[in-house]
Amino acid sequence: MTIATSSREKARRDWGRRLVILIPALWLTIFFLAPCLIVLKISLSQTTIAQPPYLPVLDLAAGWPGIKDFIAGLSFDNYKILGSDWLYLTSYLRSLTDASVEQWTSKLMFVGEAAVGKTSLRKALCGEIHRHVARALEDMKALAGTSGCIKAAAVPVRMLSAECLTKWGNGSTSSPPGTAAAL
Repeated sequence: MTIATSSREKARRDWGRRLVILIPALWLTIFFLAPCLIVLKISLSQTTIAQPPYLPVLDLAAGWPGIKDFIAGLSFDNYKILGSDWLYLTSYLRSLTDASVEQWTSKLMFVGEAAVGKTSLRKALCGEIHRHVARALEDMKALAGTSGCIKAAAVPVRMLSAECLTKWGNGSTSSPPGTAAAL
């Protein structure tokens, strides 16, 4: 009896292990294949001015005749065009060679209302000199040449505060604080 009981327990544990792996695998398979099938269906369809903007449309309410009409309406004309033109083929081959090169880029998006300093912040982070900062540095150089009390190299762009750049970038002051034009 103990051998039969242990084999039943082992079979039940094996089924449980398979179920634990099967549920996420089915979930991932369904939600990976669904978008791929949608894109494949759209690529085999013809464009039209309608809603949705392609034909044929799958109508499950029509039953088997609707499914047969849907499959009969699909065509490979779009792929024939891609295969017949050398421009598409060379572009595809060139994209394969470009894809083999590693690219390290990232994108950062600044979102906000108008005139709050998004451009100034971007330029400060990229190390670019904003036109107002360049003008301020020229003003500082001019002041240093006349009175000698301000050194032009004393205020690098990255040391300007974010508040200063924000006030400055949105046009609330025509020159940075501390320059002759702002005083």
